[in-house]
Amino acid sequence: MTTDFKSPVPGSDSQHIRLSGPIEHDSIVNGYGLRAVIWTQGCFIHCKGCQNQETWDPEGGVLVDVEDIKEELRQLKGQTGLTFCGGEPSIQAAACIEIAKFAKEELGWNVWSFSGYT
Repeated sequence: MTTDFKSPVPGSDSQHIRLSGPIEHDSIVNGYGLRAVIWTQGCFIHCKGCQNQETWDPEGGVLVDVEDIKEELRQLKGQTGLTFCGGEPSIQAAACIEIAKFAKEELGWNVWSFSGYT
């Protein structure tokens, strides 16, 4: 599955994602079960009262290869799911889809995404 969606986040595509920080392991507050959390960088919604305003800048954070993220997730033990937070994950849809498919199909995890649109 591919998407023609062009991300407004510099460098983000189906093989690269801009993160606001390292992947969080063993989270119990970002969904049910023990979860890995990917914090995406970039948001144009700017919700009033946002707790993650430092993630708004689409040029902030660090650009990461999707294959490196898959490898890190593969090494995690005991996780039952993956959660995308941000920033706004949907503006990096192509990369998030690649990672979500991997987590669901290869690791058997459930996948959640927290968005300003939900």
